[in-house]
Amino acid sequence: FFSECIEAAKKNKKRKLASGHAPSLSVGLGGRITWDGSDGVCLDEWLNLVHPSKVSITDCHWIDVHNVVKTSPGYDHDVITNFDREAYLSVLQSWSKEIAGRRVKKYEKQDCVNSLLAIAVSQGYTVGKWMLFINPSNVDEVWEKIARATANGQLGCSAKIAPSLGQERVCLCCVYVSDFSDQTQVKRVLIALKDDLGFHIKCGFKPDIFTELGIETNNKWKLEPTIYKVKEVLEEWK
Repeated sequence: FFSECIEAAKKNKKRKLASGHAPSLSVGLGGRITWDGSDGVCLDEWLNLVHPSKVSITDCHWIDVHNVVKTSPGYDHDVITNFDREAYLSVLQSWSKEIAGRRVKKYEKQDCVNSLLAIAVSQGYTVGKWMLFINPSNVDEVWEKIARATANGQLGCSAKIAPSLGQERVCLCCVYVSDFSDQTQVKRVLIALKDDLGFHIKCGFKPDIFTELGIETNNKWKLEPTIYKVKEVLEEWK
């Protein structure tokens, strides 16, 4: 697919596709095709070449875009991405013993979650995301809106979407905030998605440490897979 895109663009005289454009279509770390403005490719051209509906999971794991507006509230060039799993294991191991053979109260679960989040804050691994599940029929349209809003500083630090070519199920799109403890930014991004871009957000806000640790729906620790609910953020947060 990527070689076809490059060759097609080279034949288009209106697009002066130089060799410097090739990295935009290459798969980088984490199996991602990334736009971050660093290789001189304009966002319009990149979006025209990389459509989620035309990319397969065999090509890459994710397509992502970064906020490049340094003066925007969501910009964060120094997001920590190295995850130290060992730091969380003692908490989860102790929690597994606590919940064995009994019903767990809500406040107990929250205490465990707070311990995990405190470790994340101490390590600086605080990135989290609002999640959208998109019908494959309009995945390109939705992604373009989110990608542009992210790149121009309207949302958070970055956004990513899964390839959808050949997929019949809904497509996951994540809109990132660099610090889950910054309630102002978490709420701002949610409101921008809802009011400015017109998306109906149903899922809660999930920190990346939960993804890394496997704290999904119906997980073995009986923990909620998200830390903030949409209604809570919109109605209870100042």
